[in-house]
Amino acid sequence: MAEQYKKPYLESSVFIALIKGESIPQTDSAGKLIGYEERGGIGKHILSLAETGQFSVYTSSITITEVNKDNPTVKREPELESKIVDFFRNAYFKIIDVDRSIAESAHRLCRKTRLRPYDAVHLACAIRAGCDALLTWDSDLLKLTGVGIAICKPQALGQAVLDLTGETETPPEVVATVVEESPVPTKDANGERLPNSNSEARHSKEAEEAEEFSISLEQDTPNGVTNSP
Repeated sequence: MAEQYKKPYLESSVFIALIKGESIPQTDSAGKLIGYEERGGIGKHILSLAETGQFSVYTSSITITEVNKDNPTVKREPELESKIVDFFRNAYFKIIDVDRSIAESAHRLCRKTRLRPYDAVHLACAIRAGCDALLTWDSDLLKLTGVGIAICKPQALGQAVLDLTGETETPPEVVATVVEESPVPTKDANGERLPNSNSEARHSKEAEEAEEFSISLEQDTPNGVTNSP
């Protein structure tokens, strides 16, 4: 389950997905549809928590520019553009301006990680702000490790992560039925002790049943099915 964010940095792809209301189909290893990644809804959920004061949202000043990417299939509405710019004036935003120091850090990150310039700027801003997580839908950023900050996909709090492995479900456990046994006599008609006591007879019988049960399992187990370690 997703845990509470403390000091998240939201890269521009999170806001773009929110504006576009992105819903991405998810498939398993066999190509079967198993659900949708509601990127727009997840972004809205995270921002709603920030709006209630649970945490601040950090992002770079270049995000305000990036969310204005032109889409030739959508009619441009001046009123919408104004709303987007005003949106980033909300009090829960912490906007990190790109100064010379960040530009130089981004330059070094480009050389080190082969990131695109704007992606490197976002990473440099997140590190400068001391954020504990950089949230993004960008595949290039998500590949990075060992850069001093956790980079991960945004998640709604309490949301289970989708299992895309395509593994079969764990088979149900075998439940053994306990059958009450009849007492085993310990003496014969003349009062003499029999060779096997009740305990010895029970142990012998249990050993026989365990062997039969093991053979039964080996016969019933399908080929290729193994227990998880």
